[in-house]
Amino acid sequence: MNDTDKVLIEQLQAENSRLRTENDQFRLFEKISSEPIAVFDDQSSILWVNSAFLRIFRYQEAEIIGKSVSILMTAESRETAKTHIKNQSNKPYEAIMARSDGSMFPALVQGTNLTHQGKSIRVATCTDITVTKANQRELEQVLAELEIFFDNSMIAVLVLRGGRIIYRVNQRFADMLGYDSPNELQGKSIRVIHLSEKNFVEFGQRFYDSLTEKAAHNIEHQLKHKDGSAIWALSAGKAVDINYPPDLNKGVVWIIYDLTQRKETEQQLIELATIDSLTGANTRRQFMELGEREFTINQRHGRSLSLLMLDIDHFKAINDRYGHDVGDKSLCRFTSFCQESLRTEDILGRLGGEEFAIILQDTEIEQALHVAERIRNTVESSTRSASSDTPAITVSIGIATTKGENDLAATLKQADIYLYQAKEKGRNCIVFAPDKAL
Repeated sequence: MNDTDKVLIEQLQAENSRLRTENDQFRLFEKISSEPIAVFDDQSSILWVNSAFLRIFRYQEAEIIGKSVSILMTAESRETAKTHIKNQSNKPYEAIMARSDGSMFPALVQGTNLTHQGKSIRVATCTDITVTKANQRELEQVLAELEIFFDNSMIAVLVLRGGRIIYRVNQRFADMLGYDSPNELQGKSIRVIHLSEKNFVEFGQRFYDSLTEKAAHNIEHQLKHKDGSAIWALSAGKAVDINYPPDLNKGVVWIIYDLTQRKETEQQLIELATIDSLTGANTRRQFMELGEREFTINQRHGRSLSLLMLDIDHFKAINDRYGHDVGDKSLCRFTSFCQESLRTEDILGRLGGEEFAIILQDTEIEQALHVAERIRNTVESSTRSASSDTPAITVSIGIATTKGENDLAATLKQADIYLYQAKEKGRNCIVFAPDKAL
């Protein structure tokens, strides 16, 4: 073996030793990471890859070492990679990678520039994000569907964050309160939709604060319309935070139904049941309910209470001669005359046809006679006026008074007896005791 051969052998041994050292150093990546890792030089030639990298790209080691990294990417992703390599950026970026069999997959790539034995190299990880992207697409689809539901729902939705601050509302909520767009409410305090500061504070104490314990359901309350009027709402609220107790600042969702029309309908039904639709007096049923309550109180305290029974004289003749429309007008005028003579606390009821009754609270017989005579005189004088569009009418009245010794039924019966006596005495008069008329 000559000297030249010896030098050549020594050089080969030194190179092999260097390569073994480099490989040993690169294989440290194998031990410390299960992520796919590649090492390439400043010319983007692959120097080393770990087993996870080979598995994900479906290459044998001999097939890929020394090849350009560009074979692992689509054309568009190569340009992105070049920019990151040129700028020595260590920020992650998404790329579409190509396997040996031609299949593609999305990946998150992140590289770092290092100096190794005086040479510049780049170490990069490549994470398959196929599942992540699929989940992201599914989440985006769900969010899109929720957004469609939120924007187009016929149910009003209110979302609060950072305390009782309006984060967002849907169009249905804006419509319900008379706003043109949800943007008009966004970022404002919930105070703007409460009728007053008192309502705002009370609702917060009773319902909002309690959301730290449980969801709130079926809360009937009033909200303020943009024009200042009140509307009725049925609300249900829940905290967004799933921890216990939840942090309400992270968000509260309220689902709200407009109850205004239902409340109006309920009120109309109540009025139909309690208010005579023609005259505006209490119906017989309502009069009896209110009367029972007043007589119970009267019996407990022993105060004087008077009951007037009133009947329009010859009313059938008015209907027969002038027609029921004129008769109805006469009933309405008569009712207004009675109401003008009564106090707020007195109770007027239409018991049927042309028969009425009045309960006068805390009233002795002398006061009751004064009220009855005022009604009788007003009816007689006003309906005789030449300007009246209804025929003249008169009224007969019977009065019964009690200090707790009689109930409503007994007092009504007594007043009815006196009313009958008033009719027998020629009508247009008041009877308040046996053989005593006015």
